[in-house]
Amino acid sequence: MKIVNFSNLNFVYLPNILIENIKLMQVILISFIIILFIISLYQDFGRKISLKPKFIKEYTKIYRDEGFKGVIKKGGWRLLIYFFMFYLIRDSILYILIPYLISKGFIDIFAW
Repeated sequence: MKIVNFSNLNFVYLPNILIENIKLMQVILISFIIILFIISLYQDFGRKISLKPKFIKEYTKIYRDEGFKGVIKKGGWRLLIYFFMFYLIRDSILYILIPYLISKGFIDIFAW
């Protein structure tokens, strides 16, 4: 039986553990972004399973039948607010949050 002496351990190894955890978080975040990108490609280039919400399907059918005026007549301001909020959130993540995290060093895209 081997006896291990723990008296010589110090806290020098703690930053290495934290660095490994930060790298793991970066890998998880970049993997999540890649998954979202693949899902968006899947939506753009044809699919058998539709990932659209029901209300979008409904308004797409109205648009095909009655045009843009029919969509505004049936959806009204609620639809315009949904559309605005979707693009506000998406563009905030793509063009503000991700570049901010890269500039602050949370996402190091060149460390691979």
